Amino acid sequence: MHEKQIDPPTKSRLDDAMALLDSRSRHVMELWLEGESHQEIAKIIGLPERAIALIRRSSLWRLRDLIALKAAAEDTEFPPGRPK
Repeated sequence: MHEKQIDPPTKSRLDDAMALLDSRSRHVMELWLEGESHQEIAKIIGLPERAIALIRRSSLWRLRDLIALKAAAEDTEFPPGRPK
C-alpha cells in the first residue's frame, strides 16, 4: 500500500496516542491505516464487519482527543521542550 508521509511531530503524537489504545483497537487502527477495508480487517481479526466499524470509529475519536491533549500540553510548555 502507498504510505502517506507524515511530519515527525504529528507522527510522534499519533504513535504516542496509538500506544494508549487497547490492543484490539490498536490492531484495527494499524490495519486500517495500512489501507485495509473493514471487510478485510474483519476477516483478519475474526469479528463482524459492524464491530470493526464501531471499533475504528471509537478509536478515531479517542486518538483525536489524545492527540489534541498532547498538542495543548506542548503548546503550554514554557520554555518549550523543558520538563515541568
